[in-house]
Amino acid sequence: MRRVLGFAAVLILTLSAQASARTWYVDDAGTGDAPTIQAGIDSSSTGDTVLVASGTYRGDGNRDLDLKGKAITVKSESDDPATCIIDCDGTLPEPHRGFHFHSGETRLSVVRGFKIINGVIGAAPGGGGILSESASPTIENCMISENEVLYRGGGVSCRGVSYPLFKECEISSNTAGDYGGGIYCQEWATATVEDCNITGNEADRGGGISTHDCSIVVTGCTVSGNSSEFGGGMVAYYRDPQVTECVFAGNVASFCGGGAYFCDCGTVEIGACTFVANNAGMGSGIQIDDTDLDLTNTIVAYGIRGEGVGWGNVSSASLACCDVYENEDGDYVGCIAGQEGINGNFSACPSFCYAGLDDFRLCDESPCAPGNHPDGYACGLIGALDVDCSCGPSAADGSSWGAIKAKYR
Repeated sequence: MRRVLGFAAVLILTLSAQASARTWYVDDAGTGDAPTIQAGIDSSSTGDTVLVASGTYRGDGNRDLDLKGKAITVKSESDDPATCIIDCDGTLPEPHRGFHFHSGETRLSVVRGFKIINGVIGAAPGGGGILSESASPTIENCMISENEVLYRGGGVSCRGVSYPLFKECEISSNTAGDYGGGIYCQEWATATVEDCNITGNEADRGGGISTHDCSIVVTGCTVSGNSSEFGGGMVAYYRDPQVTECVFAGNVASFCGGGAYFCDCGTVEIGACTFVANNAGMGSGIQIDDTDLDLTNTIVAYGIRGEGVGWGNVSSASLACCDVYENEDGDYVGCIAGQEGINGNFSACPSFCYAGLDDFRLCDESPCAPGNHPDGYACGLIGALDVDCSCGPSAADGSSWGAIKAKYR
């Protein structure tokens, strides 16, 4: 009986909290329930929503936003980030960013549907758009663009015991002077980046993503057109990232690791990914140093300058069900020499639908499609994207080395 009464009490409290939750409306004229976004946050309580009308938000109270540990939702009314803009208007003399999480926020602290631009931060720990320090917020359907830092994370920076989730976001055209043009993750943090588009970011190390002594889970993402000296698309030091079902395309590293660079990482597992037309002097697709690579069901194709998988120092790579094809400085060479023709590995045109238009889905006769393995292995799907077109002249021409080279070199 006591258990029944206890459960009833909890249920009543929960329903009461839900019933008392309210929405704080904010508009760019300052005539809503609260005059600024921060004022709406300050007025809110657990379970509340701060609903922000379409418009451009600038100035104090609309930047350097702080949820103060509250389990609330701050979201745009339209759910279209292009129409609800937080313009940080930062400069080096007067630095500002979009959001700063530092009070133990959990996944129940949600930010959704904003475009965050013009954050500028001159000192570590960076995070021109968003900084998460010992906090674990949820960031959904946001555009984090055109932010700049001198140190660590042009778009996003995470550090401390942090477990933030970035879901269905676009992180683009951000710049960092050192690490992580798009995303930087360090010191005990574990970020999850899911179904995001990370494109056109720049940094010295890790144009798109950079991790240092932390973990990161990257799944279902497109990492494209980023640039750096090491790891055009991604660089990781000292811990083992998890990378699955991602496309790395057209990333450039002036030195090594066009698509991704892993250094002192133990064993890195990459599965069901597509690396195409990445560019680096060594390891146009992937470069490993003092790292063991476990690569499965992955395409590494059309790499510019370097070999598909490059290596240095004490490193090894084990491949299974991979297609390594038409990389300028070699396919099954170096640390993956001798692996073609075993464990389901082969070298054949992956037959993308139209790579010249960045369409890396497979045509129906692709050797990477389920059931089409040239040697009869039961590998299933190879690469990040499934079959979506019929093979024909357009698909064949679009996947030719000439078309790829003309677009990405």
